[in-house]
Amino acid sequence: MVKVKLQDIIEEMSFQFDEWCSFLHLDTGEVIGMHEDLLMQAEENGPESEDGEEDLTTAWDIFINTEKYAALPDRFEINEYSMMEDFCLLQEGENKEKLLYAIRGGGAFRRFKDLVLALGIEQEWYDYRDSRYRQVAIRFCERHNMPYEE
Repeated sequence: MVKVKLQDIIEEMSFQFDEWCSFLHLDTGEVIGMHEDLLMQAEENGPESEDGEEDLTTAWDIFINTEKYAALPDRFEINEYSMMEDFCLLQEGENKEKLLYAIRGGGAFRRFKDLVLALGIEQEWYDYRDSRYRQVAIRFCERHNMPYEE
């Protein structure tokens, strides 16, 4: 069985946004990302497109061969807000209080990132976030019995 590159999964998970779908081809270890509209188009029209778009062929393959693909954890499963909150709780003293306050209410992500930068702990945050994404990717591989490499 092919080993998937853990970093490929991590990069795809961190890239996700609304209406974006990501999959792992279980036979090849290829990580695939596409807009959900492409999947709907494949479902409605089959693999043929007017411009011969290769992504549509891939979307069709995902649609008809669901057993060959595993959907990567989406942004709701990953829950980066929870990561931010946990990171805040690891801090001490005034930094902890400022960070916890920053993540309350609308605009929490922007305030958090601005404050992390202002406090000079940006690299610490990114290292922490990367380690959490890595944990999610490893759990995903284990759940699908997919060998992986660093």
